[in-house]
Amino acid sequence: MLPESIESLYRLLRDREIKVLLAGGWAVNEHGYSRQTVDVDWVASEKEKDPIQSLMRLLKFTPESESNLVTRFVPKTLELPTVDFLWVDPSTFSKLDTNDSFAGRHKAIPMLRLDHLIAMKIHALKDHEERKGRDLLDIRYLLDANPGVFSDQSLRELCSRFGPVNAYEMIAKP
Repeated sequence: MLPESIESLYRLLRDREIKVLLAGGWAVNEHGYSRQTVDVDWVASEKEKDPIQSLMRLLKFTPESESNLVTRFVPKTLELPTVDFLWVDPSTFSKLDTNDSFAGRHKAIPMLRLDHLIAMKIHALKDHEERKGRDLLDIRYLLDANPGVFSDQSLRELCSRFGPVNAYEMIAKP
């Protein structure tokens, strides 16, 4: 179950008409593979970067690291999680924002669909050596938790489109 702090942050974003999608470990949990996570990841359109940064400063979060792709915000208090925003162009965000996967107590928080989440995890295998083990486990367990959702062919296509050359073999290897 999502912590109240994450649901509260979503409501603040929503009240400011800032669209975000839950991603990362909490989305993995919501899609059936329960694992520990210490932060919360959101996908947002890069056009929302300024309003999101303003809100996070208002909430006393400090940007710890920032790039064109991700901004990590650290809270002043230890009771709140670190928050990462993954920035995508508006066209990509509109493709991801399908309004058919929801999280939270009232299933009101939009999140990445399972295929989008797995595609992002496959893409991460290209560039993030330090995360590779965790991302591979997430993909394998998500596939096990959602049998029949992906055909072998559709998984191969995702791997070919988003992953490194040997992505399918890495995922299929026990």
